[in-house]
Amino acid sequence: MQKISIQSTEKIYYQNMLLSSCSAKIIDIGESFIVTDRTIAFPEGGGQEGDRGEIIFNDNSKIAFIDTKKRYGTPVYLDDFPTINIDTQICHFVPPEDQSKLSAISIGDSVTIKININRREKLTISHTASHLLYLGVAQFRPDAVENIIGCHIKEEGARFDFSITEKFDQDLIQKVTLFANEMAKDNLPIKLYPHEKNPDAWFWECDNKKIPCGGTHLQATGGIGNIIVKRKNIGKGKDRIMCTFPDASMNLGVM
Repeated sequence: MQKISIQSTEKIYYQNMLLSSCSAKIIDIGESFIVTDRTIAFPEGGGQEGDRGEIIFNDNSKIAFIDTKKRYGTPVYLDDFPTINIDTQICHFVPPEDQSKLSAISIGDSVTIKININRREKLTISHTASHLLYLGVAQFRPDAVENIIGCHIKEEGARFDFSITEKFDQDLIQKVTLFANEMAKDNLPIKLYPHEKNPDAWFWECDNKKIPCGGTHLQATGGIGNIIVKRKNIGKGKDRIMCTFPDASMNLGVM
């Protein structure tokens, strides 16, 4: 059987995470989504929520999108990286009130994709803060980071869920809080770079600490500001650690 070739979406956000818009062409239209040949919109992944924004047509008409998700792709297995799908398409999901507009557009239409940049800034800060939270837990409870069962990165904060028998205590929370805030206060530079064997697999590196991650991030830790860390019991053998960042800088120099 002949394999069907599917055009993937070029991920412009990897080329420049400070861009807020890009040109594109429509390559597929579903009942509730639009797929383009390239996009600046980050799709849901790694715990980070997908971008939102609008698709602007040549006649200045617009269709909003309220989420972005990947589809299709080919799994890739690397020794030092979690399994990922490469060559994916990215779907921009349209709200119900705009779905009637989909019948008036066509594959091949030229468009501009513009994201809600204020929301992207908050998600970018949140994702970077989550890494400092993760590193703090890894420093004092390495057993816990081997048993992460959930992660959610949203505008107002981030959380990790753990399957552990020994619950986190207040002493641990204080240590993690101090650790994360020291990294933020030092305004440490952050490097983001692709895996040498695959450009769809990305690493986050800060203070000689490396984490596989393809999310959006700050260029340095100082923009996070003060990090507040809390714990929540979410059931037998489960614990949650959350962080918020009320003093974060919202001036990332986006374009």
